[in-house]
This record gives sequence, C-alpha cells and structure tokens, in this order.
Amino acid sequence: MRIASRLPDTFAMMIPTFKSTGKIGLQSQGHRVENGQIIFPDVKIAIKPPLDTICRFLFQPHVFPHGILKPTEIGDSTRLGICIQPKINISDRRWKKKRKSNDEPAP
Repeated sequence: MRIASRLPDTFAMMIPTFKSTGKIGLQSQGHRVENGQIIFPDVKIAIKPPLDTICRFLFQPHVFPHGILKPTEIGDSTRLGICIQPKINISDRRWKKKRKSNDEPAP
C-alpha cells in the first residue's frame, strides 16, 4: 500500500462573515462576495461557495492539488476560510514497514 493512500483527509470550511462584526453574513443582510472559487486544476473542477451557506469540504490535498481564486469582497463582506490538515510523522515506524513482494502494485 502506498503512503499517499494512507494519509488522512483534510477538512476545510468557508464561512460568510462581516468584517466589522465577525458575525455570519446573510445575503438578506447585504452580504456579498463574488468569485473566490475553490479550484482543483488537475481534474478541472471549480466549486463556487453559495452566498448564504457555510461550506464544508473533505479532500485529499496530496492527491488533488488545489487553490482558491481571489474573491471580490463588496463592502463589509468577506469569507472566513479554515483548513485543518493533520500532521503526519513519517518517521513513525508504521510508515517504515517493508512491503512484501505481493503488496507491490502492478505496473
């Protein structure tokens, strides 16, 4: 089994907020952020977070390179982005187990 397939997923969240108060912003309260898509260029996907929604993502950053396009923040509106990626200690003995010849992937 390859190390990349054993790495944990990353958690990310985007929260629409107001800069001045830090409170969650709703479109009905005038919150407006345009653009700012989360992109996965290798698989040609762009996800646009909805205006009135707290978006949660689980993904494997070591498998899917990603980025966020610069958003256009109107007035007091912004988005708070949070990303939690577990630290991996590759010196841990579990990562150093030798592969058996039958565990090798086929070419």
